[in-house]
Amino acid sequence: MVILQKVPHVRRNRDIKPLLTRRLDQWDSGLYESLVTECHKAMESFLSDRRGSSTREQRARRFQHLMLQGEVRRAVRFITAREQFGVLLPTAHTDDGKGNDAVAGKLSGACGLGGTDGPTLKNWLLRYRRASTQLRAAFGLFAQWQANNLVPWAAIRALNANRGMALDKFPGVRPIGIGNIERRYIAKCVLAVAGPAAAAAFRWFESRH
Repeated sequence: MVILQKVPHVRRNRDIKPLLTRRLDQWDSGLYESLVTECHKAMESFLSDRRGSSTREQRARRFQHLMLQGEVRRAVRFITAREQFGVLLPTAHTDDGKGNDAVAGKLSGACGLGGTDGPTLKNWLLRYRRASTQLRAAFGLFAQWQANNLVPWAAIRALNANRGMALDKFPGVRPIGIGNIERRYIAKCVLAVAGPAAAAAFRWFESRH
């Protein structure tokens, strides 16, 4: 159950395999409590989305109505929300092709030390077919590596370098740094994947405090 529990934001084939691999590694490492906590949060998220803001009394009336209609199976599935907690199968969802390419379509901004601005990187990521697909895949692997590992500073030092500028904020001066557009793209890709899970985790935490 804790290995195969669905997660709201994981729907594509290429995202399911890393999720299962990470959970198996956690199981081998004996991190059972972490797996159970993650599973519980995912179930709570599915349950909240399914039931919305309905109260316990409203759900009870809905359950009673279904039972009186003779729809026992549907009533039981509604009250337990079992239809939300399925098994992660590689063929359960088809890849819709939307991911970091959607993020690339919204890129904008000035260039940093690398000399690449938003429109230029956007063209590289979208206009050259196979080459663009391979470039997006490379960015995706790099983003996944940064998000899930303890990355040595030497590996990302150049990427995180900023171009310094001074803004005239009378009566003072405000120093700012203009970063590389590639870093913005990577950050937005990570947010597109992790954002829904982070929001669900916050709602779950907030509901208990």
